[in-house]
Amino acid sequence: MELRKARTQDYVEVTKMFIDFLTESYPDRSVTSEISCYKLVMSWFEQNSDIVLAIKDSTIIGFTLAYIDTNGGTLSAVYRAEIAYVKPEFRYTRAAYLLMINVIKLAQTHNLSVVSKGTMYNNVHKLHAKLGATPLFTEAMIKW
Repeated sequence: MELRKARTQDYVEVTKMFIDFLTESYPDRSVTSEISCYKLVMSWFEQNSDIVLAIKDSTIIGFTLAYIDTNGGTLSAVYRAEIAYVKPEFRYTRAAYLLMINVIKLAQTHNLSVVSKGTMYNNVHKLHAKLGATPLFTEAMIKW
């Protein structure tokens, strides 16, 4: 398994995983516009967000979206881990672990704290502690 920075030509696959992420995260809601999802993902590339892919045997199996967040310049910077997603058939293969280690390393290169979205049921807080990261807080949403 390898990690690499997403390229613009990966945006279709990233968008499909993002739609799957939304569908799994919000089972009582539906994606109203796939074109809006494609536009949003393309905006991540345009904003130079850190989109990192997990790849196994030349297949993209997951991704993370993270970026430096200053709340529009009103707050000191943090490194926001917005989304971590691994396709269901590749979960429990260490893909999520490797992706999150990478997010924490990227935050450390900027000397920033990690802010992530995670819930108690997927043990994001334990992973952060194990990896030596100190998240400012956790919210809801990382799908492992």
